[in-house]
Amino acid sequence: MSKRQLALSRPTGCGVMPEPKAPPGVKIQSYNVEPTPEQFERLNRLIESGPFEVHVARTFPLDKATDAHRELNKHFLGKLALRPHQKEING
Repeated sequence: MSKRQLALSRPTGCGVMPEPKAPPGVKIQSYNVEPTPEQFERLNRLIESGPFEVHVARTFPLDKATDAHRELNKHFLGKLALRPHQKEING
């Protein structure tokens, strides 16, 4: 995909769909960034220096990707993950 195609395929707003809604009294500030190889290198160094944890709220088998996508409209803490060849795990 070319840079032009990639730019045209990005959603407007904060770049996250669905766009997050803040509870009363909480201000959300969004930003967009063009990632560079240097930024990815820095991120990798930070991850490797640990400790680094990713909290997974729920996993879905790959064939249930549609169900996982629907879950994005609900509120939950953590990430959703797709796993090939594994049954659904609720965490």
